[in-house]
Amino acid sequence: MEHIKKKNTFLLLIKHAIKNTWKLLLIANGLIIGMVTLFSLLIKFFPDAFGRTFFGQTIIVTFAALIIAAYAAVITLLIYTVVQNCYKSIFSDEGYLTFTLPIDINHLIFSRILVNFIYAIFTVICIVFSIVIAELFFGANLFVLLYNLISSLLSNPLVLISAFVEIAIYIIIYSYVIMLALSMANSTFKQKNKIGMAILFYFLITAILSVLQSISSLLSFGFGYDQNGAIVFSFGAIGRVFGRYIINFTDLIFNCGIIVGLHFLTRLFMIKKLEL
Repeated sequence: MEHIKKKNTFLLLIKHAIKNTWKLLLIANGLIIGMVTLFSLLIKFFPDAFGRTFFGQTIIVTFAALIIAAYAAVITLLIYTVVQNCYKSIFSDEGYLTFTLPIDINHLIFSRILVNFIYAIFTVICIVFSIVIAELFFGANLFVLLYNLISSLLSNPLVLISAFVEIAIYIIIYSYVIMLALSMANSTFKQKNKIGMAILFYFLITAILSVLQSISSLLSFGFGYDQNGAIVFSFGAIGRVFGRYIINFTDLIFNCGIIVGLHFLTRLFMIKKLEL
């Protein structure tokens, strides 16, 4: 009975996290797809002669700039949504009510990480889908490059799976970094210093992780392609692999360890906040 209650509490935390933050992100991603489709169709039906005129080229460049700016805006909104998801119901005034409920801190952390992961994957899918639409109709150099990259990933399942796993791991890691930075700032400093200290902690943590990642890369081992395009097993930063490892066991072990460490640190600082 207690297990069912905990499970229901976890699902309830996910439900409320999504309910409080989904609207803006859904609208923004819908607008991206709609805008890219509309601009691409308009340019597709421009006469070739018009496209070679100064006015026509200006319109095309303007449309491309607006699309790129929209992509940047969606990524910014995603980051904002992730921060809000971690901050609002935990570290704001609303958080005091959250901590009065009979919830497990692990469930609270996992629910935020899972929702952030869903939002990030959804945004990536929408951006990729819009790029495919733009390439099919628009054919601008940037979209051709990105489309070819996506096509090469789709044509090589091993690379695609490796890329997805790597993206997923980094989404989880940086969700934890954001939550840890907020936890450290809110459990240690006064209200007026919290935001600035959270930003500082975020950059300090990411810098430390970057240094550790660079050191661990010297001990890399796994599978990759050699110069002849054959899959080989190799060890070290410079081994038999040509380019980068497709499956890097060192990165996988290192990142899993980082996730576990970030989780327990975040939990520790949340408990400290709970005791204030």
